[in-house]
Amino acid sequence: MASTLDLRDFSDRLSPMVVKELRHGLRARMFTSILIGTHVLLIVLMSGAMLGVPQEMVHGMFWGGAALAFLLFMPLRGAGALTQESQDGTLDMLILTSISSTRIVRGKWAALMGQSLLLAASLLPYMVARYQWGGVEIVSELVALLALLLGSALITAAVVAFSSQRSLILRIFLGLAMMWPAWGVGMFVVMLAIEKSFSDSLFRELSLLPFWQQVMLIAGIIATMLYAVWLFLALGASRIAPPSENHSTRKRLVYLAFTLFITALGWYVCLAIDDEAILWCIFPGAFLTILAGIDMMTEDLPRFPTVMMPFVEKPLLAPFPRLLAPGWASGVLLYAVLSGLVWSMTISYVVQNKYADEMCSIFALLLTAAVVPVCIRLNKKNAFANWWAVQWALVAAGALLSIFGAVTGGAGIGILSIFIPTTAFFGAAASSGSFDEMLAAGAVIGFFWLLAAVIYGLSSGDDTYRSLLAEAKLLHEQEKRSDPS
Repeated sequence: MASTLDLRDFSDRLSPMVVKELRHGLRARMFTSILIGTHVLLIVLMSGAMLGVPQEMVHGMFWGGAALAFLLFMPLRGAGALTQESQDGTLDMLILTSISSTRIVRGKWAALMGQSLLLAASLLPYMVARYQWGGVEIVSELVALLALLLGSALITAAVVAFSSQRSLILRIFLGLAMMWPAWGVGMFVVMLAIEKSFSDSLFRELSLLPFWQQVMLIAGIIATMLYAVWLFLALGASRIAPPSENHSTRKRLVYLAFTLFITALGWYVCLAIDDEAILWCIFPGAFLTILAGIDMMTEDLPRFPTVMMPFVEKPLLAPFPRLLAPGWASGVLLYAVLSGLVWSMTISYVVQNKYADEMCSIFALLLTAAVVPVCIRLNKKNAFANWWAVQWALVAAGALLSIFGAVTGGAGIGILSIFIPTTAFFGAAASSGSFDEMLAAGAVIGFFWLLAAVIYGLSSGDDTYRSLLAEAKLLHEQEKRSDPS
């Protein structure tokens, strides 16, 4: 009887946060509605297949429905994960129970992914049935399912992290921004299932690579996706943590280690194997560096000396408080270092490929565009909201400038846009005759924006970091005197 009772509950080895969220999530109407709705659709599809519906249509609708469930409906369940806790007054109670903000965020994400895995397991009988009827490649099916799970993990992590923002409008816009990667993963899965020529060419190109390169490529894609998941969860955890805790130093060390690794790998791949293969390092490196920059450059300046204790207690960290301490003023300095590392990969690509000069300009614009909100303040209370508000405003301004220039035929409109990295893309696209020159000019001006942000960060945070570091040293000395051991 005891063993029967044990099976009715979760194991004590699981995190209390995971158990709490799983219990709540599995009983929620939205999860049961998604699960039942998905299976009703699949039963209808299987019945249609038995009645002679074309297999291509069945395969497309099967994976289209699965993509909607994994990439849209399941992640949306985390849209209010952290905000709801804050509004209900339970977030502070959870922190008082010694559950850290990191465990809270990871627990919510793990619970949502546990439900996604349950949904994925329920799809396996239908995949086997379709395989028995023919027209299905089992390898393609497994790759498609893995892609859906990885995409769902990434988008769910982003939605949970963004739910730390109280503004409903901001959360809606951030959710819409995540629809782009969801659309990309969904299209890849559907094409893999429907277009046999696409899947055949994909696996043929992969099979032509040496075995170790195949392993490195697949492992690199999975590792990059998991790192992006960790990055989003770390961002969310730092936004709900008490201001006296230091979550930034550990994150920034990971950011630096990852960027150093992918930069070294990119240089090696470009110079020793194949210059085109470096694009597999440049694109994820730039994207993840910008995400890390959004996190670092939207942190509030620290207010408590306890956040500076790692730089007093650990000699290896003592020389780097202005790079690794919390706050946007130090974050912009580290972001400049990370951006330089990523941009150096484009230089190695240009060294090997003389016709890729525009690559340097494009990635310089992408990387420097992230620092513009440091210098422009539209929302002085919420730096995270300010970053997105500034970028959306500049994108809208750039689009209007390019439209106005196309209608009037004025070349001066495109020149006006190059003074801000975000709008420089639109100006270069509007002036097709001088695309490369406009990109290069925008990139040069973008470096002045980066320099201005670095100078602003040095001047704004100098007194704050110096005083907090001095207080942290006093606290450390007092602790040593009070501790006889």
